[in-house]
Amino acid sequence: MDRIIETRHPIKKKVARYSIILIAVILALLSVRFCVLRSIRRAKVKLEDIQICAVEHGIMEGSFKAEGRVVPVHVYQIEASVGGKVDVLYHAVGDSVSAGDVILKLSNDDLRLNVLSQETAITEQTNNLNNAIIAGNQNRLTKQLQIEEARNRLNKAERAYNANALLWQNEHISREEYLTSKEAYELASFSYRARVEEAASDSLFRIQHIDQLRQSINTIRLSLDQIRAKLDDLEIKAPIAGVITELNVNQGQIVSTGTTLASLEATSDYYVQAQVSQFYLPRLNVSQEARFYAGEEEIALRVDRINPKLTGDYIQVNLVGEIPKSFRSGQFVSVELLSDKREDALILPQGQYLVDSAERWVFVLDKSGKKASRREVTFGFKNIRDIEVVSGLKAGERVIISSYKDWLKKDYIIIR
Repeated sequence: MDRIIETRHPIKKKVARYSIILIAVILALLSVRFCVLRSIRRAKVKLEDIQICAVEHGIMEGSFKAEGRVVPVHVYQIEASVGGKVDVLYHAVGDSVSAGDVILKLSNDDLRLNVLSQETAITEQTNNLNNAIIAGNQNRLTKQLQIEEARNRLNKAERAYNANALLWQNEHISREEYLTSKEAYELASFSYRARVEEAASDSLFRIQHIDQLRQSINTIRLSLDQIRAKLDDLEIKAPIAGVITELNVNQGQIVSTGTTLASLEATSDYYVQAQVSQFYLPRLNVSQEARFYAGEEEIALRVDRINPKLTGDYIQVNLVGEIPKSFRSGQFVSVELLSDKREDALILPQGQYLVDSAERWVFVLDKSGKKASRREVTFGFKNIRDIEVVSGLKAGERVIISSYKDWLKKDYIIIR
């Protein structure tokens, strides 16, 4: 009996084989693509190479930053009150001095000659005064003698006139003798009054002359005292205790009146002079609290004065407080001025990660701490240290706060 033999189709067999191979290739490519994409979107990092911080509830102070400079409260520019030649320099820049210490000494020969001239003038005027007093006393005695002689003549003439007047009434003498005695009496009376008036006038003149000499002596003495004070000013002394910051002369140099010789700064008190951007003017006011840091120590300040005039885009602000003695004049500090507060805010420290992510996302660690995933967040209020989390994070979640510059296109990070 005949058996029917089935005919096989080689084409269908090849198609089936190729289909299986193609499917395998596609699956392999997809697997490779998944692994590659997974590798591209993932980064690995060591724990010690990153910084991690937990989101916390807390009070957030509003603040803004300003660059400041330490300035001494007392700065003295020492000027030459008299001119002269620099003879001796007792100190140099950087030396500490006490109040009254001589910093340098000038010499001025003209002043010394003026002192000798004024002393000579005082001696001459004193001699003139003494001579005038002696002459006045002698003249007073002479005038008194002349007055007494005139009074004596007047008394004699008066007695003779009275006697002749009685005799003439009784017709014992002639009218001529009576008139002669009368004229003699009147002349003696006039002579006496003239002597008295002359003595008074001469006394007044001599008193005025003596007063003028005394006034002249006092004027010369006052001038001498002023010149001697200028001689004392040739020694340039420190007005306060402090440090010499500038010394603008050299030994042997000739300086004129008004020349700035040195600058002296008191080291007992300092304040901070800061430049604040005009952007912060609405948040700036007198007595506002501020601070800066000296290492780990926080230094409290307050705004003492706000300059009313802008310089460029900045306004000058003076801040006072207990500046540490270790700070020096001209030293720069970064000042934080406090403006307002958020009582209960979710807080993260500021850092480079905010700049890298444009403040739009962060890497958040899972509970195991081995993996950090990229998450969109919303930030709000911030100061120079912290930033407020508005949404996207909860208190207690941990966030990588170091730089993201190598992970900008990563979705998650494996922490080893």
